[in-house]
Amino acid sequence: MKPLKKVVAVIWAAGIAAGGVLAASPAQAAGSRIDIGHTIVDGRYVKGSGSMTNNGDYTNVCIVIMGKRNGSGYSDKTKACRSNRGSLTWSAPDLYTGSLDGKACYEFYTRISAYKNGTRVANKNSNHVRVGTCE
Repeated sequence: MKPLKKVVAVIWAAGIAAGGVLAASPAQAAGSRIDIGHTIVDGRYVKGSGSMTNNGDYTNVCIVIMGKRNGSGYSDKTKACRSNRGSLTWSAPDLYTGSLDGKACYEFYTRISAYKNGTRVANKNSNHVRVGTCE
């Protein structure tokens, strides 16, 4: 496999040689992106974080800890949203597990979603962690 920098340089040079300038797509030109961290269990808390660089492509970005009990469907457990431009790293509020049924199995993960005028345009999920009595 060729190194990525060399492949990009060759593609760029080929575009110039063909008499044109290669232009990035609008999303790439703006440079907006979202990234998700790892979901962890820290003592009696489930924690999850993410980051964004928003150059105007998103009107809202939310980090949510998603959870389910004994195989039921996932639902939002804690949520934190940002609507500002720029680069930012933040976390969903920690989820306290001390009051969960110790005889049940819970599964959690963190999701970051970016929205443009109410429509989800990007989404990333983290690893899954289990809490309680799980087989």
